[in-house]
Amino acid sequence: LTNHFSRMGFKRLQPVFADLMIGDDLTGRSLRRNMVVLGGPDANRVSLKCLTGMEVSYKLVWPEQITQSAPRGSLNIPKLEFTKTAEQNESLSFQPSVEDNEVVKDYGIIIRARNPLDFWGKKQADARRGKQVVIIYGCYGYGTLAAVLYSQTREFLEMVNNGKDDIECVVVCRVVMGTP
Repeated sequence: LTNHFSRMGFKRLQPVFADLMIGDDLTGRSLRRNMVVLGGPDANRVSLKCLTGMEVSYKLVWPEQITQSAPRGSLNIPKLEFTKTAEQNESLSFQPSVEDNEVVKDYGIIIRARNPLDFWGKKQADARRGKQVVIIYGCYGYGTLAAVLYSQTREFLEMVNNGKDDIECVVVCRVVMGTP
């Protein structure tokens, strides 16, 4: 992603690991800028804080606990659940496929929205033009990587028009021999 953003003209891109962003800067300035956040709310605290402050259509839901009857070493399979609105009467969810304890199909999410952590002294209307955050995550790492790769394609970039509109995309990938 760093190379891709450099080709797009972002010259001072400095990747920072989430655990270094939280706690080191007591002003919180590092969290109130444009950000690209990799990893879902289960793996990245910055992602969790951002997603908690957003209204998103999909959320990653993990089974509460592995059942006692599950074989030792079996995968705990999450799913992406679609948040229903009042006019929708059926639920929608996506769950990775697993065969022989190996992921064979995974899902990723790409979200671009106003950074909910960038709120200092701004009215809601002004905040719309404020800093943005792109959050990319998957049910497993395969979905995350597939979403990262797809976010760099010409097809995707033309579809989302590098604008300020909020977007939310679900990416599906097959996993072949451990590669999405």
